[in-house]
Amino acid sequence: MSGSVYNAFRKDYLRNHAVRIPPLLEDGIKVLIYAGEYDLICNWLGNLWWVREMKWSGQRQFYGASIASYVVDGNLKGQLNMDLYHSLRFLTLDIWFLWINPKWHWRCWIDG
Repeated sequence: MSGSVYNAFRKDYLRNHAVRIPPLLEDGIKVLIYAGEYDLICNWLGNLWWVREMKWSGQRQFYGASIASYVVDGNLKGQLNMDLYHSLRFLTLDIWFLWINPKWHWRCWIDG
């Protein structure tokens, strides 16, 4: 990662996005949140917990959402949770897969 990208994201460190995301969802904006399955700093269980507890009109549907396998080129790369209306998606995956294959950042949203 470049130094300028890293420094830009430092401003975003430890912010409570659970209060910023619901208005986006209520306005019909689709949101994808992803976390690395093997990431020690941003553990996916903690991220899934705050996403499931986030207050918005689709919270109940997301909480009961099915979990689908996220398969790329025939290989399992993660798990995808999404609400009935596909407004909110939570993806756990091998984060190194995205570092090595940056084109799949977009596929995570399009394929779901």
